[in-house]
Amino acid sequence: DGFRFDGKRVLVVGGATGMGAAAAELALDLGAEVVVMDRAEVTLDGVTAISLDLASQESIDAAADACGGPVHALLACAGVADGTPGIERINFVGHRYLIDRMLDAGMLPAGSAIGFISSTAGLGCERNLDELNEVLAISDFDEAAAWFVEHRKADYF
Repeated sequence: DGFRFDGKRVLVVGGATGMGAAAAELALDLGAEVVVMDRAEVTLDGVTAISLDLASQESIDAAADACGGPVHALLACAGVADGTPGIERINFVGHRYLIDRMLDAGMLPAGSAIGFISSTAGLGCERNLDELNEVLAISDFDEAAAWFVEHRKADYF
């Protein structure tokens, strides 16, 4: 069955609550070994829970090390609402850093899938492609976070 995940490992970042928890439960039901990284307590039985604060590069490094590989599917589901300090790190920079780190370490083998789940917050991003491409060109964690603050794109001022 093409929709089964038997023998596959799925990482759900932000899988303790909401859409991420639903994705983690579905992956588990489809036979995956599921790892959930989240700052909140993970209550879903049958998954491996790893503490993660996407606003902290050190926390991301520790979580990636704890996860190990391989990861056959990574679902980036964590996010916070406007007004949350560190929103730029949590909603974008941290996810990107984690994915890049896992790719560089060979934890996401050829054929792995990466998906983002979000609310309507990302709608309309195509209207800002120049700015989006500018920040995408910054690979350093702290520099990317600073870009959001400098350009007043971190919505907690």
